[in-house]
Amino acid sequence: MRFENETKKNHLKKVKQLDYITFSGTGEPTLNLALGEMIREIRKISNVPVCVITNSSLVSRKDVRDNLAQADLVVATLEAGDEKTFKAINRPVSGIMLDDIIHGLKALKDTGPRLEIEVLFVDSKKDYPTNISDRAVDELMRALKFIDPDMVEVFTVSRPPAEDFIIPVSQQRLT
Repeated sequence: MRFENETKKNHLKKVKQLDYITFSGTGEPTLNLALGEMIREIRKISNVPVCVITNSSLVSRKDVRDNLAQADLVVATLEAGDEKTFKAINRPVSGIMLDDIIHGLKALKDTGPRLEIEVLFVDSKKDYPTNISDRAVDELMRALKFIDPDMVEVFTVSRPPAEDFIIPVSQQRLT
């Protein structure tokens, strides 16, 4: 991706008080193997910090971590600290393992970009594994301590989830 058009450069300069140029959206940005190159090209035309929001599924791959390391801030998702809870909540495709994600996030943290972890706590109207039991929270805390992110953001469902039996966590439990 090349920003050779001066009009684009001038337009970006007109934007005031821009906190970050962020890669996110309806797709997973780390699927684009040119992500690192795009970040480097943005740096040529702007001093605005770059953020990537990721679901963390590919962070075990070194090429993905190398791309993410080009950013100033990576906001990564982690909802579980044990494989059973991870699979119940995230339903990953075959080959995506929680331990690989946890170690990938730790390796990313060690490369230098600021790392924030988003934790979405969910409850259920039926007997379905969630991440709010004491055991699940303890496992998640152990993983977060290992990763040692710069910040952890905790929240719960605020819009209709994919499954109608998933519900927000009570404010009391969330606190």
